[in-house]
Amino acid sequence: MASLTISETASAIFAGACPTTATRRVLHVINGEHYAGAERVQDLLAEHLKPLNIETHFVCVKHDTFEARRHWKDAPLTSIPVRSPWPRSAIRQLADRLRREAFDLVHAHTPRSLWLAAPAADRARLPLVYTLHDVSLNEPVSWLRRRLRNRTLRLLRRADAVIAVSPAALEVAESLELGVTRILVPNGVPRRERAKEYPGSPPVFGTVGLLRPRKGIETLVEAAGYLRAQGADFRLRIVGPWENPEYARLIQREVARAGIEEYTEFPGFVSDVDRALGEFDWFVMPSVLAEGTPMVVLEAMAAGIPVIGSRVPGVVELIRSGVDGYLVPPGDARQLADQMATACQIAAAKTRKWSDMSEQAWRRQRALYSAEVMAERTAACYQRLWENAPVSTRPH
Repeated sequence: MASLTISETASAIFAGACPTTATRRVLHVINGEHYAGAERVQDLLAEHLKPLNIETHFVCVKHDTFEARRHWKDAPLTSIPVRSPWPRSAIRQLADRLRREAFDLVHAHTPRSLWLAAPAADRARLPLVYTLHDVSLNEPVSWLRRRLRNRTLRLLRRADAVIAVSPAALEVAESLELGVTRILVPNGVPRRERAKEYPGSPPVFGTVGLLRPRKGIETLVEAAGYLRAQGADFRLRIVGPWENPEYARLIQREVARAGIEEYTEFPGFVSDVDRALGEFDWFVMPSVLAEGTPMVVLEAMAAGIPVIGSRVPGVVELIRSGVDGYLVPPGDARQLADQMATACQIAAAKTRKWSDMSEQAWRRQRALYSAEVMAERTAACYQRLWENAPVSTRPH
């Protein structure tokens, strides 16, 4: 299939759909283990679906960080542990609840949550929606994981609608024939005012997220080492929790080897991402593998922080290189260092280049990637299912 452009996505209309007038109840089945990009989407949907007369409830299958760190506390949250792809007791428990509490739709977000949500929705005779947050279903896996994936694919092919968060994710959904219908709903974040008008001196490069190998932190550290060897003055902030202690020790060793210990900070998890972004002059997204639609990149754009990102699916659709940021090949520390050097020169020149890029990023997020638009398109998908009408996958 041909990929949709972002401008096509922005103009997509779900024919005949409008927000429901009677309050509907939707149960989102989620992992709940972390609070990263996908969880931020779930949190924002709960908040922004409410004005559209859609009441959100959560069930976590790996009850952990999400409950404590979510911002929208009005959505009721419970836990039903899922430890295998065939959680029979959990399925009975959820199906009984769906019928007893008169839910209107079930929305799953991860393979593990799907193992519970799909059979339970089927028993309760409710529509099932699944959000494909990344493209990992196409990545190579071991024999054991392939068996788990096959279970996930069988359930996904029977879903009433699969929402893809990026053109790359939509291509995966279509190539694997996932769902009865497939639609593109890019992630969105709340609109906000720009964090600053001009960059600081020395410039601060930063990244935020769950710190793990696929995010390319090693590439960023290596690039910063090259940049420092050129005599550039800058600061580097790597914000977020570590996936595991071993990876934290690996990156800290790389920082020492690159000779940038006094220029690098690791603040850990922060609850106020907007404040952390406001301290950056450039956001760096050095992912080495495809992304969905990275929430933290959208949050940087919303703050007017230009982005230096890897040229990988999910990022390349967001950033117009030279307009509102820069794109570099994934895993290429030298080219990343070159763009960071350009960023340092822009800051030192004190021209309007940084401010122009900042405004372009800010306007692009407001127009295409707001939480309000994401919720409206999700609600339109639900509404079409409730009307038993096809869901549009293309602009009309």
